Amino acid sequence: MRITKYTLIGEALEMHPEARGVFAKYGLEHILTMGALTETIEAIARINDVNPQRIVEDLNDLLKNK
Repeated sequence: MRITKYTLIGEALEMHPEARGVFAKYGLEHILTMGALTETIEAIARINDVNPQRIVEDLNDLLKNK
């Protein structure tokens, strides 16, 4: 399954637990403990002024290398 900006944070983490590192890279590690697991990558990125496409690309790179 490919990750998109509409993928829920929790789903991304289920697919690849190392995704935590990607969220941390963009300063979003705090979202993992704030109940944001049911939010989309796009929603969390926009709220935190981060480009969601960059996160999605990095997450999909993780999946390719899995």
